[in-house]
Amino acid sequence: VGDIHAGSSAAVMESFQDHDGVRYSPSRVQGVLLRFWRQVLAEVKEHAKGHDLILCLGGDTVDGVGHHGSTQTLGDENDQVALAVQLLLPYMNMAKRAYALLGTDAHTGPSGQADVSVAKELGAKSAYRSRLDYSGKLVDWAHHTGLGRLPWTRESVITRLGNKTIIECLQRGERVPNLILRHHVHEYARVHVKGTDVVTVPGWQAQTSYTRKIAPADLLTVGVVMYFPVTGEILPILRAFPDDPIQYSNTQ
Repeated sequence: VGDIHAGSSAAVMESFQDHDGVRYSPSRVQGVLLRFWRQVLAEVKEHAKGHDLILCLGGDTVDGVGHHGSTQTLGDENDQVALAVQLLLPYMNMAKRAYALLGTDAHTGPSGQADVSVAKELGAKSAYRSRLDYSGKLVDWAHHTGLGRLPWTRESVITRLGNKTIIECLQRGERVPNLILRHHVHEYARVHVKGTDVVTVPGWQAQTSYTRKIAPADLLTVGVVMYFPVTGEILPILRAFPDDPIQYSNTQ
C-alpha cells in the first residue's frame, strides 16, 4: 500500500485532532475514500488468513504541508505523520514485519523524512529501493516510475522498465526479479515481460487542482496490491470512483 498522502484535503482521512485541538472530519470525497479504505482492509484480512503478512509501505505516506499550498493540506508535518500512522496501524497489527520506501521529497521532505518518521512509528525499515526475497521469489521495489498518459500507451513505460531491468541483471550476472513493484503514479497497471511481472500500485488520493489541470477526465481508482510469492499470484484489491454523477451520489 502506498501514496496515502495523509493530510491532503483530497486524500483518505479519518477524523483526527491536531496539536492545537482543532478537530477535522472527512469531507464528502474523503468519506468515500475512507469507506473504500475500510472495505479494502477487510478484504486484505480475509486473503491474509493462513499466511505471514508482510506490510510494504510504498512511500508518500503524507502529502506535505507545502506541496499544493495551505488550502489543500491539513495540519503540520507531525499531524500528517500521526494521521498516516493512525490509518496504517490496522495493517501493521496483522503484519509479521514491515518495510517502507522513501517517496518524493516535495511531499515527504529532504531524504523522505516524513516517510522515515511514519516507518519508525510502525517499526518498519525504510530505504529508497529494496530487493526483497520472499520464499525464493525476488521483488525489486521502489517508489518512482511513470505511465503513459493515453490508454493505448499506458503500459509502455513499465514495459520498458521491465526490459531494462532484465537486460541489466543479465549483463551483471545478477538474479532477474520475479516482480518489479512501483508506486507514484496512483494507478494500477500490470505487464508481463519475459517471465517478470511489472506492477504499479494505486494510491489513496482523489483529484487535486494539479491533476484536474493535466487530466481532468481521468477515472480514479484506489486500492492495494497483494503478492503471494509461493504461487506467484498478484491480487489487486481496487475501488473505482464512478464517473456518472448519479452513481457517485449513490456511493455515499
